[in-house]
Amino acid sequence: MNVVITSLRNLFIMTLLFGVLYPLAVTVIGGAIFPFKSGGSLLRSGDQIIGSELIAQKFEDPKYFAPRSSAIDFKPESSGATQKSATSSDLKESYEERAKALGEQAPSDLLWASGSGLDPHISVESALFQAQKVANSRNLRLEEVTKLVKFVAEERFLGFMGQPRVNVLRLNQLLNKSHQR
Repeated sequence: MNVVITSLRNLFIMTLLFGVLYPLAVTVIGGAIFPFKSGGSLLRSGDQIIGSELIAQKFEDPKYFAPRSSAIDFKPESSGATQKSATSSDLKESYEERAKALGEQAPSDLLWASGSGLDPHISVESALFQAQKVANSRNLRLEEVTKLVKFVAEERFLGFMGQPRVNVLRLNQLLNKSHQR
């Protein structure tokens, strides 16, 4: 009987420590030290929330930069990829449709869908590829738009991990602020 009582007491203590106190402490400390990140990395325009820098949004208007394609149509509730294999004819068709719409010279990250369907970043190369379209749609000089792309570009993590990238929502937000039309 002592073993059962000791086990229940340990269960209660561990549940209290690691199921209540630890998560509460991490939440409070995280919110105090990293309020922007712990709050969902929400971007605002004035008082209005326009999105999160962590989740891609659909931009179809040519005056905006477009994110990578999304197999889930940018719906965060059902995050995920197509689950199609490299030999899938549907996957090949999707790729060919994008290549036809964008051109064969389009960067690969614009031709393939995002793995999560919600990737908020594109390569710097993909942003520069779209710069002329955006400049034409907004009656801007290509140099102005290119300068904004380079300004928002994020370097490799820790200087060596991943590739330089551009957060599409941040870039489009900056474009709106810089060139209100």
